[in-house]
Amino acid sequence: MEQDQLKHELVEMTMRVSNKDAGIAFIKAELLKAQIEGPDTEEVKELKKQNEELFAKIVALQEKMILSKISQLVMEQNQLKHELEEMTMRVTNKDAEIALLKAELLKAQTEGPGTEEVKELKKQNEELLAKIAALQEKMIRDNDAANSRLTLVINSLSHKPLSS
Repeated sequence: MEQDQLKHELVEMTMRVSNKDAGIAFIKAELLKAQIEGPDTEEVKELKKQNEELFAKIVALQEKMILSKISQLVMEQNQLKHELEEMTMRVTNKDAEIALLKAELLKAQTEGPGTEEVKELKKQNEELLAKIAALQEKMIRDNDAANSRLTLVINSLSHKPLSS
């Protein structure tokens, strides 16, 4: 019986020692983890600072790129407006020229000039009308293209959040 009691106590002691060993192993693991991760050393602090500085530079560059792109688009828009004004003036001049030719044609038809003159004037009139139509179509396409580019850029800028 005493022997059974001793065996029992020996088993309990062995379990306690095992529990203590497990606790020690856990503490050693935590200690090793703390030594590896440790508090921020000067080197780690410096790396974190450099990381923050680089991130700030990236954000600043992104902002500059966006502003540069916007400036470029504004310049393109102004250029397209200028081209549109020039085209409008050319079309207006062509309209005036057509009006003069129509007047000459009417005069020629009422005064009865030679058929060759009338044919020539009609031919010039048709050529000018074709040129005006082509210019108007080009002006409309250019304006549509400019509006599409501007809309695309505005949409892409308004849907693209800045990184933080």
